[in-house]
Amino acid sequence: MARRTPKPALFWHHKPFGSTTWRYLRLTDDPTTDLGYLHAQYPQLHPPGRFVIRTYVNGKRQYKPVEGHPHDGTPFNETQAALDDAILDARAEAKLEAKLQAALASLGVASQEPRSGKGNGSSSLQSSLDAYVDNRRDHQKLEAAQNAALVLREFTQANPSLATVKGIRKEHVTAYCNWLRAKGDQSDRTIANKYQRVRAFLRWAKHDVGLDVHERPTYTKSIPKTYTSSEIAALLAAASADEFMLVAITIMLRLGLRMQEAAHAEWSDIRGRVFVVRDKPQYGFRVKDKEQREIPIPSDVAALLSVWQSRNRPGTLILGVGKDGHPTRHLYRRFQVIARKAGVPNATQHQLRRNYITTMANSGFAMSTVQAWAGHSDLASTMRYLRPASAQEMLDKVDAVKF
Repeated sequence: MARRTPKPALFWHHKPFGSTTWRYLRLTDDPTTDLGYLHAQYPQLHPPGRFVIRTYVNGKRQYKPVEGHPHDGTPFNETQAALDDAILDARAEAKLEAKLQAALASLGVASQEPRSGKGNGSSSLQSSLDAYVDNRRDHQKLEAAQNAALVLREFTQANPSLATVKGIRKEHVTAYCNWLRAKGDQSDRTIANKYQRVRAFLRWAKHDVGLDVHERPTYTKSIPKTYTSSEIAALLAAASADEFMLVAITIMLRLGLRMQEAAHAEWSDIRGRVFVVRDKPQYGFRVKDKEQREIPIPSDVAALLSVWQSRNRPGTLILGVGKDGHPTRHLYRRFQVIARKAGVPNATQHQLRRNYITTMANSGFAMSTVQAWAGHSDLASTMRYLRPASAQEMLDKVDAVKF
């Protein structure tokens, strides 16, 4: 059975009065406790120090500092927001690690120590699978490691006679896809994605069985999902109490920015009423498809950004940096919190970008212009983002058509 990963907890890292030794003091089993309450109730527990979240990664205890604290002149609300970010980050890592350990246990992996090497074709299939999963984990790709472990476990179940990587043939991959279909609980798209994960493992193992990306299982593509006007209103209303997320959602929705483009956006990218999306080599950020672009900024968005800049300490990045000096890494998790508050199911930031592209196209802008604003290298990419008007929406226009 996989070892259970302890839940994150809130600690105070400090030097007790009269002591020269740093201590970790557990404040509460519930790390969501309001910080102001803790300060009011336990002032003796708060000599100069910092809040930290204890979490476990790969079975090892880690303490992650929470940026900002009233002792440093940081208001409680900003400290609480930083703590909320750290809690979300720690919980997400703990969940991924727990799922990964469960998947590893199902593969029969007993050791928690990372393996090295790729495992040649004559290595046992199990050792090669273990090495691949560990490789994903060592590269800090916990979700990829978890998915790889689950897919490769299924692959071995579908092909129980396989003993080595060298023995894998194209027919075994086909048999795996057929096995998934026979289960009856896998969509065509899921099967296609799992096919790609097996293909990635074989590439990593340098074992060519003749698989071609164009031969992967096919599936019917669904209509691109965008938010309805009521969902957009609900998201913005839920973010109204969190100015950071209100700004983040607005620039992704109204400028069509990808999540990482928003995280790396700088104040210097704003040139009057034009926003420039460009590389940020100091952060190792490159614009996707190398498509630097200029996007017009609506007047109300420009006003919101101006107010946001005036209310926050001066900095280079619009959404600020974390304690490590790098752009915020919590947009995804904080967006999920907002989506839950708004009651919007299956929400993703990328849908905001689809809304932007669809809205601009439906507003009469030339497709070549929308393509340039979206930063796509070809028009076909832009077209894939467009959600066609529904039949219900077009009834009046259809009724007006004369033959």
